Amino acid sequence: MKGFQQLWEELRKEGKQTARYPYDKVISFVFRYYPRQKERSEVRILEVGCGAGNNLWALAMEGFRVYGIDGSETAISMAEDTFEKLGLQGEFTVGDFTSQLPYPDNFFDLVIDRGSITCVDYEEARRVVSEVRRVLKRGGYFFFNPYARTHTSYTTSSHKLNERFVLTERGPIAGTGYVCFYNKEDVTEIIKEGWEILELKELSLVNHIDGNVHSEWEVVVRKL
Repeated sequence: MKGFQQLWEELRKEGKQTARYPYDKVISFVFRYYPRQKERSEVRILEVGCGAGNNLWALAMEGFRVYGIDGSETAISMAEDTFEKLGLQGEFTVGDFTSQLPYPDNFFDLVIDRGSITCVDYEEARRVVSEVRRVLKRGGYFFFNPYARTHTSYTTSSHKLNERFVLTERGPIAGTGYVCFYNKEDVTEIIKEGWEILELKELSLVNHIDGNVHSEWEVVVRKL
């Protein structure tokens, strides 16, 4: 299984898995790490797997220059519609981010991954992270947000393509196709070349009603 899973386009057509509002973790990352010496209009931010632009419209409203890439035509169309309705500027691309990113070297100040790179196999994710590093400016920051292997959707899966990449049959993210789940060694291995690790957090939320565990990594690295 390579690249963008067509399941995500079908889900978006059905109005599923399409967040409308920004994630606080993304907004916090941007406001902590964006270069203060620049005007916000000069700060370029890319979101890999941007979906319907729920994070980017909020950042555009704050004056940042935003870019998004996603494999779902429906999601990108929704993002463009939202930006038009709000009178905002943003640049969106329909594309498989596991291929070469369609941006120049050293172009972005910040790159965001909010649970998107985790939706491709680990070897593909290596290439994506390498491409993220290419398009980031030296000293730029990357927010990396894969799922962790203590997640119920990993521990209950009976269909594994390999030790990391499994079908999400049950648990908090059931029905989202194949997802790659990371342990600490997986995370540190994928960001060991050319990065400085600033934050490395494994977060777990336990639902004491149904017993489900939602686990993810929040990682911030700086390009050396």
